[in-house]
Amino acid sequence: MKLQYRRRAVTASLAVAAAAVGLAVTAPAAHASPEDPTHGVVGSYSATQPGDIVVDSATHRGYITQYGGPTSSLSVVDTNTGKSVGTIDGVVGYPSALAVDSGLGRAYVSSSYGGAISIVDTKTGKVEKTVTLSEKNPDGSRPQINDVVVDPTTHRAYFSDYKSGNIRVVDPNAADAVSSILVHKSATPTKLAFDSVRGFLYIADTNFFDENYGRTLWQADVRKGGALKSIVRADNLYPVDVDVDTNTGNIYMTDTRATNLWAITPAGAVLSKTTLSPTAIPNGVVVDAAAGIAYVADVMNGHLWSVDLTTRATTALTDTKVPALEKVKNLALDTSTGAIASTTNGGKVTVVAAYPLPATVELPAAQVGKAYSQKLTAADARATFALTSGTLPGGLSLAQDGTISGTPTAVGSVTVEVTAKSVLSRASSVTIVVSEGPVGPVDPGNPGTGTGSLGNLPGLGSLGR
Repeated sequence: MKLQYRRRAVTASLAVAAAAVGLAVTAPAAHASPEDPTHGVVGSYSATQPGDIVVDSATHRGYITQYGGPTSSLSVVDTNTGKSVGTIDGVVGYPSALAVDSGLGRAYVSSSYGGAISIVDTKTGKVEKTVTLSEKNPDGSRPQINDVVVDPTTHRAYFSDYKSGNIRVVDPNAADAVSSILVHKSATPTKLAFDSVRGFLYIADTNFFDENYGRTLWQADVRKGGALKSIVRADNLYPVDVDVDTNTGNIYMTDTRATNLWAITPAGAVLSKTTLSPTAIPNGVVVDAAAGIAYVADVMNGHLWSVDLTTRATTALTDTKVPALEKVKNLALDTSTGAIASTTNGGKVTVVAAYPLPATVELPAAQVGKAYSQKLTAADARATFALTSGTLPGGLSLAQDGTISGTPTAVGSVTVEVTAKSVLSRASSVTIVVSEGPVGPVDPGNPGTGTGSLGNLPGLGSLGR
C-alpha cells in the first residue's frame, strides 16, 4: 500500500490497517490552505551592522562580522535557537569576511581596509593573533580582502585579495606562514568556495579592468598543486556568491543579471541558468547537499528562494519574508541540521529552517505474533522521531530514527502522536490497527519491513523548536 503525502495538507495520518488484518498506513484527504509553510523562522535578533556570516556545524555556532572602526567584533548565534550567545571583541577593523576551521577550533576574520587578519580561538572566544597577509600592493594601494575559505583537510585558509589579483594562503601547519597565488594580473577576485571532497578552490573574478578575457570562474586543485584554470568565462557573467554541492561537485553561482543562478560542473559545463523572478536581486547562496536544495538570498524581495538541485525547480519561500529578513543578503548553512543563518541590511541576524515534511513510501502489512519493523521518514533525513502523546500497542516501540518495531501482542486500534524534529518540528497522528490472521502464506522467519512517513496533526502545525 502506498502513502502519498499531499503538499497542501496541514493534516495527514498514518493509519496502520489493511482490510481485515495487519499493519498498514493510509493518508486522508487534504483539507488545508495552500499557504502551509515549508520553512519557518527559528529566531532573530539585532546586531551592529552585521555583514558576513559563517557556521561551525560541529558546535552549531554562527559567527557574524559587525562592521566597525579600527577595531570591531563578531556576534555569535546559536543556530539551534536563533539566539545571540555573545560577542568576540578585538578583531580587525572594517571586517569583510570570515571562515571557520572546525577541526582546529579557529575562525579567520579579514578586513576590507588592509592586509591584516585576526585568528580567533573559537573555544575560548578570544583573538589568538593577528597576521599580516600583505602590507601594500605593488601600486601602493592597501589590500582589500573580500572572502576567505578553509580546506578542512589541510587546514590552509585562502583569502581573495581584490586589489592585487592574488589569493593569499595562510598555512597553520607552518606557523601561519603566508604565500600567494596570482589569479591574473588584471583579476579582481571576490567570492571563494571550496569543494572539501575533491580539493578544488573556486574563485569568482569580476574582472573590472581587462576586457580581453571577460569575467571568470576559476578552479584550482590546490591539494595537488594544480594550476589555475578558467572553467567559465563570459561577458554576461556577474558573479556575486558561489558554493559547491559536495555530493556532485557542481558549483552554484549567483548573478545579478538575467541569470540569477548558474549551475556548473567541475569540468566547466553549464548545466542550467535559472531566473528566480524578474525582480530578484540574488546575493548569498548556500547548498544543502543532504537535502538537495540550494538557498538564495533575494535582496530585493526580502526572502529566500529554494532551488531543487535535481529538477532546478524554484520556490519563493515567502514564509521567510518577515521584518527580520528584510533585505536579506548573506547566508551560511549548518550542515548537520540544515538550519540557514542570515544577515540583513536592516541589521538583523536570523536563523530559518525547513519543517521535516513527509515523504511518499510503500508500507507492508503485519499481524499479531509476527515480528514487524516499519520506518517512518521525513523529507529531511536528519530528522529524529519521538512519541509525544499516547502509547503504542503492546509489543511495539518507536526508535529515534523513526523505526516502529517489535511483535504485536493483542488485537486493537490505537492512535498516537509522533513528532519529527530537526531544528523545527512537525507532529503527526499515527493510528495502528493490530489484527489477527494472515492475509496469505507467511514466512515465520521473515519479519515485515518497510518505511512510512509523517503527516501533520490537525491544529498543531509545528511543535516546539
